[in-house]
Amino acid sequence: VLALAGLAVLARYLSAGPVALGVMVGGALVFLSHFAAGVVFFAAYTPAGQSVWLYSAIYNGVYVVPQVALSLMILPPLLRRAGIIATEGGQS
Repeated sequence: VLALAGLAVLARYLSAGPVALGVMVGGALVFLSHFAAGVVFFAAYTPAGQSVWLYSAIYNGVYVVPQVALSLMILPPLLRRAGIIATEGGQS
């Protein structure tokens, strides 16, 4: 939850609203689907004595959160340069 809040602040700072929203929604859906798959199909790989829910959340969060953060930092400047989204001055 804290990681997603941090990503929301980062997205606001980058001022590329629809792109940031798409990246965050996509990242959340990737996390949820991989989290569910981890709980259902990969529970046998959970270390003894650890909750399968917690293990799946940590395992998937370790790579999904940085992936979303990098996408939030890289995509808006690339799309601005390509002219797909407007620059801060209002010109595309």
